[in-house]
Amino acid sequence: MTKAAAELQLDEPCLPRQRRLPAKLDSSTSTTHQFGSPEEYFRSQFYNLVDTAAESIAQRFSQSSVDLYVNAERLLVNAANNSVPHDVFLQQLKPVCDHFTTDLDSNHLLVQL
Repeated sequence: MTKAAAELQLDEPCLPRQRRLPAKLDSSTSTTHQFGSPEEYFRSQFYNLVDTAAESIAQRFSQSSVDLYVNAERLLVNAANNSVPHDVFLQQLKPVCDHFTTDLDSNHLLVQL
């Protein structure tokens, strides 16, 4: 890592300044964790970033609206490929039409698909 920093004419990585709470705010006798090297510190920061990004992605794609759009896509793909039986197709059509009641007429959509 220091070799890459030297090639790019950057300062070597260093630990951030250790901060302490003022004595009037700190009622505990424990000390904060101190990293032994910049590599340990940045490794911790990296894993924290990866965990936060993974959790954000999982949260984004676990919303109920995503399921609705996945069902609508599955409905259209199955209709285009004619790959499912008619009763399964009707089961996929119902939640989509229930959600888009003002925008879709299920009878007209069924004829079109």
